[in-house]
Amino acid sequence: MEEYSTCGFIFKFGGLLQFCRLIVPKTKGSKMTTIIVLFNLKAGVKKSDYKAWAKNTDLKIVRNLGSIDRFDVFENLGLLGSDAKPPYEYVEMLVVNDMDVFGKETSSDTMASVAAQFQELADNPIFMMTKNIED
Repeated sequence: MEEYSTCGFIFKFGGLLQFCRLIVPKTKGSKMTTIIVLFNLKAGVKKSDYKAWAKNTDLKIVRNLGSIDRFDVFENLGLLGSDAKPPYEYVEMLVVNDMDVFGKETSSDTMASVAAQFQELADNPIFMMTKNIED
């Protein structure tokens, strides 16, 4: 049976404090880094275009990196218990098993192209490096 870990963060939106808890599979005996990316699409970028790019390019390429144990992209459906608009449309989670290898892999021409394409779609993405408090 797969075990899960959680990580969470608090942010202020609309004058209210909001809490976000993310659940990721736990790998026993390892000290993983989970990169969480929060972002909205740039003005003029269609959701359908972003989703097609994410499914056909981003997810396929990044999931094949040796340093990545898991990579998922989530579309925000709303804030729990509130009708307020969420501050971010999308959340990416990358479970990285080796940050040194990840650094080398992301410096490739292919990953530079993927990153450049992402920057054309995402409006000021926030990249957070996290670790499980149980590790």
